[in-house]
Amino acid sequence: MRTGDFTADGTALLPVLIPGIETTMLAKQKRLRKFALNLDRYDWPNEFGYDLYLRSRALCNFVERELIKTEVFFDSSKLVLNGAKTDRFDFKVNSFGVACLRAPFDEISYRAKTEAIDVFAFMRTFIRTCISGISAEKSYNLTPVLDAVDKFFDGHCVNEWLYQSKTIIRKKLVAKLICRISQHHFTLTLATERDGQAEHSTLILSTDPDPLAYHYEFKDMKLHDNKLIITNRKNGILCEIPVTSLVQPI
Repeated sequence: MRTGDFTADGTALLPVLIPGIETTMLAKQKRLRKFALNLDRYDWPNEFGYDLYLRSRALCNFVERELIKTEVFFDSSKLVLNGAKTDRFDFKVNSFGVACLRAPFDEISYRAKTEAIDVFAFMRTFIRTCISGISAEKSYNLTPVLDAVDKFFDGHCVNEWLYQSKTIIRKKLVAKLICRISQHHFTLTLATERDGQAEHSTLILSTDPDPLAYHYEFKDMKLHDNKLIITNRKNGILCEIPVTSLVQPI
């Protein structure tokens, strides 16, 4: 039975590579949902590796949101491309069930990039090289990942999306929570519109781009006692804003 063959119940038979031997084991494919870039901490200090991780989050989060729209099946629900001081590609699924590709990383070229667009371009090339490395060993179609990266560049490397909206009928307003990730920050902005025209905009949260820094800080938007309340995932409140302050004076 070849790679890509399936049993009667739809379970895929995937190759397991052992030095000098190729065997096959029964494993269920998973839908790819998480995507990240990182560096091997045995090769570089944690500070340098974490900095690259943060700077890549705008691009990687964009890819993850595109993967919600497109079904991609893989060995794991999470793929990490791990830059290393090596001249070969080494793919494995670790004990946490995360698919990791250890791949050559050009430190000198990366450090030479100072502009955000140049850093993203370096990451784009690294991702393409890694995906090619995986494709050479595996039979999965990871083209949607590359398509998402290209779409990120088509949008001028901007990662911004509408998280939630709420209509304030009495004021004829629409309140929106807008998320944005750059290489250095995650921001959450409360914006209001009337008849499609911007009325008000307030920055209500700014953190570094690490999901652990912002994920629990906001959850829902609700109206109570003539106030717009933004709750968090810690059973608390991020902020309360009087509705009257969201309206431009006429």
